[in-house]
Amino acid sequence: MRDRPFLVAVAAATALQLAMVLVGHWSLPVQNFYAPGGLGFSLLGAALWSIPARPHFLRALAVGALVGGLSGFVGVIAAFLLGDVEVSLLIFVPPGSAFVGLVGGAIGCVMGRPKTPA
Repeated sequence: MRDRPFLVAVAAATALQLAMVLVGHWSLPVQNFYAPGGLGFSLLGAALWSIPARPHFLRALAVGALVGGLSGFVGVIAAFLLGDVEVSLLIFVPPGSAFVGLVGGAIGCVMGRPKTPA
């Protein structure tokens, strides 16, 4: 996919995920925030792609899920490699992040639409 907004969104969401995991490795309060923070970053990354791209709704859902799933997968891999989470999360986090990314893509698609005069 040679979509610059897509690459920016994946990079931004992944960077936020990795920053949270690195800080959380030494800070228990941040580590306790892994689940809502990671899902929030997946949603934000998908919306970040969808708002400027103004895609068709189904494309927003698909690419949003891809942005969310990729960033969530990288985040949970990093947390696993640091020993902060169990291996079972490698199974559950990517689909959850993909679903939240799908929602973020939908939200961004609706927010990015130009307002039509009534």
